[in-house]
Amino acid sequence: MMIRNLELRAKIVVEGFWNGLHRSPYHGFSVEFTEYRDYTPGDDPRYLDWRLFARTDRYYIKKFEDETNVRCHLLVDNSQSMGYQSVGYTKADYASTLAATLAYFLHLQGDATGLLTFDEGIRECLPARHRSWHLRHWLLAL
Repeated sequence: MMIRNLELRAKIVVEGFWNGLHRSPYHGFSVEFTEYRDYTPGDDPRYLDWRLFARTDRYYIKKFEDETNVRCHLLVDNSQSMGYQSVGYTKADYASTLAATLAYFLHLQGDATGLLTFDEGIRECLPARHRSWHLRHWLLAL
């Protein structure tokens, strides 16, 4: 919190964590092979492994795992109650740091982030995007 630059503060927090890609709960055909399973009637014959059938004389389905991207919208409260201060930092400072850290982490994973700040009404609304300039614009809006 002693670092004044919000982008640098978020980067320092995130650099200590491992960032991986999301694994999809949807299985189908993609580049990432996961496993074989026995064929059951009703399965899509496109996923049959004919080479394995030639060696074993049994039908097997190839399962694949796909990667997905997340579209995340972060909401930050800017009401007067966020002005409460303890140990030299306001709740708004902590909220901004947390939102910037999450946005930076998501940006490194290739995910789109959007921002909505509000108090009695909506003050700032940025749509979820993943562009090189979008994160900087996002942090300036905070």
